[in-house]
Amino acid sequence: MSKILLAEDDEMMRTFLAASLKRAGHEVQDFEDGETALNALEREVFDLLLTDIVMPGIDGIELARRGAELPVLVGHLPEAQLRQRARRAVAARPAAAGGDRPSR
Repeated sequence: MSKILLAEDDEMMRTFLAASLKRAGHEVQDFEDGETALNALEREVFDLLLTDIVMPGIDGIELARRGAELPVLVGHLPEAQLRQRARRAVAARPAAAGGDRPSR
């Protein structure tokens, strides 16, 4: 499933969300503040950032803004390669479903 970064300063909520997401099959790394969450975003690739909005220090909005500026957030592939893969996947979909094939 997905690798999720969870930033939540309320310990009970963070514990509940992390456990629920893990039970659903996701890999979760949880952090109690925006600063430590940002440090993790700078080092690792995540599929999803799930953050509280109101946190001391770096709030959730600022965390998302800074995270969006990091090249590592979109993964290991340059943007051009990601777009190329997406175009190929879309182009292959009708052929795989038989949608563009002539009828016999």
